[in-house]
Amino acid sequence: MIFRFVLMLGTLLWMFENGRAAGGVIWSKDRENFVQLDSVRRFAEFQAEIRKESREREKYHFNGEVINLLIQQQKSGLYITENSTSIRIWRILEEILNITLRINFLKEVKTAEELLQFMERNNSHIIQPILYNTSSMELFHFNIPYFILRHSLHVQPQWHYEFCWIFTLFSRSSWSYIVILFVAFSLINFVFQKISRERSGDDAASNFNLSDHFFYTLGAVCAQGYIPTDYTKKFKILHLAKQIFALLLSNYFGSVLIYHLSTAIQTAPFEDIASLLIDTNYTILTTSKISLRQIIKRQNPTFLEKTGISQRALTDRIHFTEDIHWIVEKVCLPGSKYAWYGVSRQLVSIPELPCNIMSLKKTRFDFFVTSAMAKNSPYKKTIDIAIMRVREVGLAKYWVQHFYPNNQIWKPSNSFMYITLEQVRMIFFILWGGTIASLLILAIERVVFSYHSKRNGDGR
Repeated sequence: MIFRFVLMLGTLLWMFENGRAAGGVIWSKDRENFVQLDSVRRFAEFQAEIRKESREREKYHFNGEVINLLIQQQKSGLYITENSTSIRIWRILEEILNITLRINFLKEVKTAEELLQFMERNNSHIIQPILYNTSSMELFHFNIPYFILRHSLHVQPQWHYEFCWIFTLFSRSSWSYIVILFVAFSLINFVFQKISRERSGDDAASNFNLSDHFFYTLGAVCAQGYIPTDYTKKFKILHLAKQIFALLLSNYFGSVLIYHLSTAIQTAPFEDIASLLIDTNYTILTTSKISLRQIIKRQNPTFLEKTGISQRALTDRIHFTEDIHWIVEKVCLPGSKYAWYGVSRQLVSIPELPCNIMSLKKTRFDFFVTSAMAKNSPYKKTIDIAIMRVREVGLAKYWVQHFYPNNQIWKPSNSFMYITLEQVRMIFFILWGGTIASLLILAIERVVFSYHSKRNGDGR
């Protein structure tokens, strides 16, 4: 009994300390069942007292009070200046809340504990930006995010031509129709010839056998080879039908040929950061001092342990620069082995992209642009309400779209592009294969002809 009482008391104290009592339950001796803590009178009074103290501590009217905003340029991918969107939001909050905003920039990166001590020494009230992690959540209260910046890998896509298109040009049903028509033309020719011979009494030697009909029909449909005049004179209507069919087929083939010669498939050389590190020798360029290890762990927690890639190896694959123009120039080089990690909206400073830059969705990493303040700060609730009002009217979204419009489109050059060997190599393979097959057939026919000639000569 005593043990159960001590255990229950310890649980209640732990729940009260961490502010999680509202969703808890407790055993009711009278009801002999678990009940909500809110239904217990003593607990409800205790909770009401805590809320009352919180409301009394919260400040709703600032009356021009000075609020110090500390900007830390840290490894979050966010480098904030006086004209940044988040600063513009704070200028609006300054008018809404009637505060006097003072902005201080901190260049060196500090841990959460060092930040809290620095804020206490310098009388700073709010820190921005700050990353969500365990240590910072224990020391700070986070405000409502202003907006989200989506970082991802960008790379120049590789252009691939489907050189096997000639085999996939027709579907199975199309090939079936072509074969059926080919067989039908050959059989109809043979049947008509047989009926005509029986009626006219022509010599069988002057007619063509079934294999001849198949052979000459194939030549007519493919518009290739020599067709004897006697054959075309006997079957003028059918031969005309074959020529029309061959004309339609060749026109369709020609139009699709032009389409495939001028159309290429864009593919990325890798799927995500893991495949970039393992399967390629690409270097990552970025304007943000990001922690690639953190991003990889979030996307694939066991990747680094399985592959054994060290922090030094990751660092060697990353190059940091603040010049976005230099990054785009490197990424767009022919045969480039550079990938860019950043926000697509950063390309707004480039009037015209020199190449097509593909964004990989699998590498997307969202950064919440927000601020934080020390726990038990009297400003949090009022500032959160003001931020919600700014977001409700769409100011944050408008500023992001206005200053970073995502309308960069690559305009391909109108210069003449030569047809490469890769586009037509399958046609050459078929041509060479046909040439080799023709030479083999010619050699076999020559050997057979010589054999029969010698045999007939010996027989005489």
